[in-house]
Amino acid sequence: MIASNKGKYIYVAVPRTGTHTISDFLERRCSGRQIICWHAAAHRVRATRFGLWRRAFVFGFVRNPWERMLSAYAYQIRNAGRSAPPTVAYYQRHGKLPTFREYIMSGEFGMAEGGQWSYFCSKNDPLLLLVSYIGVFERFTDEMRRICRKARIARPGQLQHRNRSRGVNVKDYRLHYDDEMAEKVGRLDAEVIRAFGYSFDSTRPKVTWPAVAKAHRLVKAID
Repeated sequence: MIASNKGKYIYVAVPRTGTHTISDFLERRCSGRQIICWHAAAHRVRATRFGLWRRAFVFGFVRNPWERMLSAYAYQIRNAGRSAPPTVAYYQRHGKLPTFREYIMSGEFGMAEGGQWSYFCSKNDPLLLLVSYIGVFERFTDEMRRICRKARIARPGQLQHRNRSRGVNVKDYRLHYDDEMAEKVGRLDAEVIRAFGYSFDSTRPKVTWPAVAKAHRLVKAID
């Protein structure tokens, strides 16, 4: 979560959905102190900083679940021993780094056990959304322009994509899955898949935010 000191916006950062790119952009665009609490869900922000949450434009991003999971795995392997403690712990237990299948199926990695939707909805009601807008990673530049307009942030020019997945081509994610792995990720992110119309065979979602908003109850007002 990144929030402006003036309460203009709150960014709910879901891992591997462009978080480094967005945080870098916000730091460059917005002067003054910002409140930073990485990967805090909207329900946590609402519970701990209600006044800020009530007056801010609250936004975040989702991503094709199967592509996102492969991106997360590539990040964990690349940063093993530095900023990926779960991977180090796995190595200490098993004497090797996990394969992608082990990463998904072992139950030892938090990323592979928690879905994206939980960042945006009420803790007790998945149909109750606590955000003003959810963008999709696959339309990143257009979504950021729309978000900046709504949140009254200086519009972006050319966004520099930070922390790209390296060592694996995530656009060919289907090549890295078997049926059991694909099914588990599908169950994990079932709400995002249902809401935005993602599928394993297509990288892009079929549903846009206005339709998603109409199908759910919103606490935050939208225009």
